[in-house]
Amino acid sequence: MNHQIVKLSPGLYLVATPIGAARDITLRALDILASVDILAAEDTRRLRKLAEIHAIPLAGRPVIAYHDHSGPGERARLLSALAKGNSVAYASEAGTPMIADPGFDLARAVRDAGYTVTAAPGPSAVVTALTLGGLPTDAFHFAGFLPNTRVGRRTRMETLTGVAATLVFYESPNRIAAALEDAVSVFGADHPAALCRELTKKFEDVRRGSLAAILNTVNTRPPKGEIVLLIDRARSEPVNKDYIEDNLRIALDRMSVRDAADLVSKAHGLPRRQVYQMALKLGKTEIWPDSIVAPCPIMPVSPPRIVLRNCINSVAFRFYNAVGVARPGKLIWSCNTGPALYLSRSRRRATFVWRPRGSPADSFCVSPPLPRSSWAAVLTASWQRCRLMSRWSPGRASARF
Repeated sequence: MNHQIVKLSPGLYLVATPIGAARDITLRALDILASVDILAAEDTRRLRKLAEIHAIPLAGRPVIAYHDHSGPGERARLLSALAKGNSVAYASEAGTPMIADPGFDLARAVRDAGYTVTAAPGPSAVVTALTLGGLPTDAFHFAGFLPNTRVGRRTRMETLTGVAATLVFYESPNRIAAALEDAVSVFGADHPAALCRELTKKFEDVRRGSLAAILNTVNTRPPKGEIVLLIDRARSEPVNKDYIEDNLRIALDRMSVRDAADLVSKAHGLPRRQVYQMALKLGKTEIWPDSIVAPCPIMPVSPPRIVLRNCINSVAFRFYNAVGVARPGKLIWSCNTGPALYLSRSRRRATFVWRPRGSPADSFCVSPPLPRSSWAAVLTASWQRCRLMSRWSPGRASARF
């Protein structure tokens, strides 16, 4: 006899039970099972069998079945027992309670009611599979059981592709082939994985390799028993910074800085903050630099115009010298003498850019963003403005980007 009967204080005791070999149980767990006033279990038959193996007398104590279907009613009964000063032990069907287990609601209700909740730790299929699977264990993500439908499984897997940790799933032998097929589609055929079944039991089996190789073994030798599927973290290739900036420019032409950063960061699997900072730097082309001088009214019907001096990387210089450079704005109107109207990223304002007639190629003028109400006046007076601009002497912009 390995257990001792001890006096336990009132409260809920969460007891881990073996996942296979009956002797994989701690001495403290045996003491608790032998000493509590009330026993509750996900599967009472397995608990009675475990008590019989370890010679734990039930001695007329109540053994309550607590599972997904009986939970609400039995929860009230167990809370009533705790209110009377009794001690209660809850044992999962196999492994540690609370891990893909119906005991969560019970523990939360007991805790909310102000009673003590403690645990007798022990076996866990998740930890055992990680120990044997041969995949990185510095970080792992337990995702429980996958959905039953193909669409649901693929959607769940796609949401986990960016998790920088080994993925752990529970799966049944009837669905493991379909789950592996979906994993191959989402993660790739050569992605490392491990399939662990019947852990700690006589026919324990661990299959390591690529997802495609494991799927092949499942099709040739269908597994039986309880299965834990491990999938290695996604390995993203380094992305060229210039390529990311090109993607951001395309996105910024159609959406805000925040939305563009969200889209590009998700597409490349990069931290959003990093991509957002890059988008902000590219977005500064819409912000006028310190070298802007006071507005210079040209004609009564037109909005104020301003001249830029020595503006490196300015939006106007990119607009006018667009050879080999992706335009951040969209050209919506221009005339042969040089003026052009560009739509802003918000699509609510536009910027008027021109080079005065006879001025050097690296000189230009640019307006502030104009609201829609001003566009008609700009377009109406555009040809006359092209001629009038020749009397102004704009600053010279640097030819370097």
